[in-house]
Amino acid sequence: MKGKIKIRVAEIKDIHRITEIYNEALVASSFVQDNNVHTLEKRIEWFSQKRAEGLPVYVAENNQGRVVGFANLNIFLTAEYDTTVHISIYVAEGNRGLGIGKIMIKKLIEWSKENQKHTILAGIDSENMPSIRLHESFGFVEVASFNEVIKKFGLYRNLNFYQLMLKQEE
Repeated sequence: MKGKIKIRVAEIKDIHRITEIYNEALVASSFVQDNNVHTLEKRIEWFSQKRAEGLPVYVAENNQGRVVGFANLNIFLTAEYDTTVHISIYVAEGNRGLGIGKIMIKKLIEWSKENQKHTILAGIDSENMPSIRLHESFGFVEVASFNEVIKKFGLYRNLNFYQLMLKQEE
């Protein structure tokens, strides 16, 4: 990894960079299951929602203080599934493959255990092998596959769900 990466809780000042990273992945990759570029206002609303839900948003900062990735947990479906969370990780172009995703996923797993979550889900495009390998390296296993659930760049994409069952410390 080039230099030291610091993981910290995201702040409102990070929203512009979080939005840039998300939109960069959205328009450059078929792996992001979304077709709508996010505005800064939409991301501020998203950030406020995460805070209201009590769910973490972390950023990865390089040794120059630049945010090079972000990760967060989401409510799965509805609040009734309160012991299940859904994970999202995004790393900026030029910083992928350096272990940043690994550091962030570890932080989200730690948070989930500390907050009595029972399981973590990850929705991953079926062709996103780097993300699949990352999640599998932490013990996530494929539990579901949905064929042709989104049309992106003129092609239908498949979405696989991976699950990590958390073991709580006694």
